[in-house]
Amino acid sequence: MLAGDACHTHSPKVGQGMNVSMGDAFNLGWKLLAVLTGRAAPALLDSYNAERRAAAKALRSLIVRECLPKARISLS
Repeated sequence: MLAGDACHTHSPKVGQGMNVSMGDAFNLGWKLLAVLTGRAAPALLDSYNAERRAAAKALRSLIVRECLPKARISLS
């Protein structure tokens, strides 16, 4: 299983990739623990994508706003 920066390809320029990656790993980790120890139903894992997608979109917006204009890189 990959978690954290191992599964993200964000620019290190704004320094937020690590924060988002640690949030992803923490969010998934506590949910897996809860499900595997019988403290939560497996359906809890379904909430991961919706919760973390918002953080990923916010990071992407920050990178587009702060990094791409300075680096002259196109997303197309």
